[in-house]
Amino acid sequence: MASTWDDICKSVDGFAKKASRKVEQLTEEAAIRLKISAKKAEMEDAYLELGKLTFEKMNQSDAESEAPECDAVADKVAEIAALQEEIACLEKKIAKETEAED
Repeated sequence: MASTWDDICKSVDGFAKKASRKVEQLTEEAAIRLKISAKKAEMEDAYLELGKLTFEKMNQSDAESEAPECDAVADKVAEIAALQEEIACLEKKIAKETEAED
């Protein structure tokens, strides 16, 4: 009888550990997905700003154009590229964790 009870305890303990690891993995994945959503929202804001800057630049006379606006556009383009990289890295992290589970 003690052997059966020990087997049951070991089985329950093993299941509890597996469940705990799975919950941890899901929590980490949810946190990463939340970061991805936040980065995508930042990127959308950056696209809007880039559109505004481009619109303003296109509607300026030649005398008003150049210098600061060009720098601002280049900065926004760089910001968007950086956000795209961050999102790609986070998505790769999720993919690796998903592959590790299988």
